[in-house]
Amino acid sequence: MVTRDHEAPIELLDRMPELIPRLMRLADWHAPEDGEITVEDISERATDFNPTEARADRVYGVKRDGGLSATVIVEVQRKRDDMKQRTWPLYMASVWARKGCAVYLLVICPSAKIATWAGEPIRIGSQMVVQPTAISPESFPKVTDSDDYEEDAEIAVFSALLHAKKPDIEEVLEALMTVLAKIPVDQAQGYAGVLDEVLPVQAREILERLMATGTHEFQRMNERIYSRGISEGEARGEARGEARGEARGELRRQRQMTVALLAIRGIGTPEAVERIESCEDLDTLTIWFTRAATAATAEEIFG
Repeated sequence: MVTRDHEAPIELLDRMPELIPRLMRLADWHAPEDGEITVEDISERATDFNPTEARADRVYGVKRDGGLSATVIVEVQRKRDDMKQRTWPLYMASVWARKGCAVYLLVICPSAKIATWAGEPIRIGSQMVVQPTAISPESFPKVTDSDDYEEDAEIAVFSALLHAKKPDIEEVLEALMTVLAKIPVDQAQGYAGVLDEVLPVQAREILERLMATGTHEFQRMNERIYSRGISEGEARGEARGEARGEARGELRRQRQMTVALLAIRGIGTPEAVERIESCEDLDTLTIWFTRAATAATAEEIFG
């Protein structure tokens, strides 16, 4: 099920694409240093298998002087899913085949345990190894000394999001506000505005309190927060509908994964695809997906 915790990092990167080259350097990847550097979302279907719309969470193209220099696949992985160690190389190979430039895989995880698993080398025979880079709150720099990030406010913003559920988030946000106080007001308002939209409730309330008492002029920000407060009552009224939508989304995702696995293994049939796509029971779909990993024919997955 796609949750707010899953979507928040992606939304932050969408709103702050300049973060991508900085994250590349932090990961010791080859990031363009000179010329005009731009980043754009080039996400599309991550494989060429027609029966599914299997997608990476995001694919960003990093351009130097208008030419594509590298691509960065970003996946948010909230729990262990061993199937990802099959689909991640597929994503990377497909993007490389289409774009013809360096491809990197960044996996954003909620804990060191998940990051350790996600960062394991994926060995495909003896001639190919895929090495994801996985980050978590434990491995990503925590902003507590604003002087260290005066020239890198974007990393400070991303750090605040990753550590948003940690007990010392107030200390992190206080350091972030000091960083924002040293950059142009419009830029600081933009970064604080993005965080205000993606942080969980408790961290967001701390951020708003710090903005209200800080040295920056956040009038426009506070006006938007006030407007949001009015609309939140209406949003709560839509919560039940959103929950139903999330359930439908999980069914759709499980169908897509099962059909994709059949296609990857070369045992898909039109009849099997039709039966999978008409199934409305998530537990049944999960069983079929598990069987599809070892079945000799599509018919075997149905028992």
